[in-house]
Amino acid sequence: MDHGSLFPAAYHNAAKAPAAQARGIETAIIDMHQPETLPPALEGINTVFLLCSGVQGQEEIEINLIEAAKSAGAGRVVKLSAWAAPQ
Repeated sequence: MDHGSLFPAAYHNAAKAPAAQARGIETAIIDMHQPETLPPALEGINTVFLLCSGVQGQEEIEINLIEAAKSAGAGRVVKLSAWAAPQ
């Protein structure tokens, strides 16, 4: 990735990327079920924000992303584990 924007964003759903691109955000399309799609999106990234909620095989795909981030040299993974917590 070129990283010309403040931060790049990766999407599983390609239909969501154009809205980010219109705001000047660099995007990549990934499939965390297919780990081979991850390295190009993670090249040069030092922090990964992981937001994945309630999908089939969530544990496996999150591990795929974390392993790919480690291999790419990312020093930090921040995982949002819940949208909201009871008060």
